[in-house]
Amino acid sequence: IDERGGLRTVTFEVADSYGVAVPADFGATIDVNKTSSFTLSTSSDMNMAPGENTITFTIENEGNFEDTFTISSTSLNGWFGDVDPVTVAFEGTSDFDITVTVPHVAAGIQDMWSVSVVASNDVTVEDSVSGTVVVDTVTGHTLTGDTDLSGNPGDTVTYHFTILNTGNAQEKMDYTVSSSWAVSTPGGSTTLNMG
Repeated sequence: IDERGGLRTVTFEVADSYGVAVPADFGATIDVNKTSSFTLSTSSDMNMAPGENTITFTIENEGNFEDTFTISSTSLNGWFGDVDPVTVAFEGTSDFDITVTVPHVAAGIQDMWSVSVVASNDVTVEDSVSGTVVVDTVTGHTLTGDTDLSGNPGDTVTYHFTILNTGNAQEKMDYTVSSSWAVSTPGGSTTLNMG
């Protein structure tokens, strides 16, 4: 009965001295206690860009029967979502994903997290893993400018352009200006902070 838990069929038989079998008049099954043992792991990258991301975890069931695992997660900034219980077959493995919603915050900000798993066959058996999510750098910008300008021949007109850093880190922006007419600022660069 150390191989697998649950109902196990057994056969009892007694034969007399003439070899005649005497049937048993008692139960033909034994309910073996279901034990829990498992490992919890993840190999997901912890550098995450703003937006929805996922961390994949793996449960390997090392108990003696199919088991259902209750999962809970916490994180310092509250970026981790909830996840439903996971049932893992006897001697099987199963993956589950937790959604991590990273807001548009500066690159390098960290969120410390912990994920705990409790077995159902034996609720005293649990395991947990923890780590730190680091916000990855994303780049981006928008360019807007004047759209309704006019001038008389010979006039000097000024066009205004705006570069907005939509990424989450300081970034150097190089720009060029070209026209069939002479321009006073053919190009340059500027360093812009996030936002």
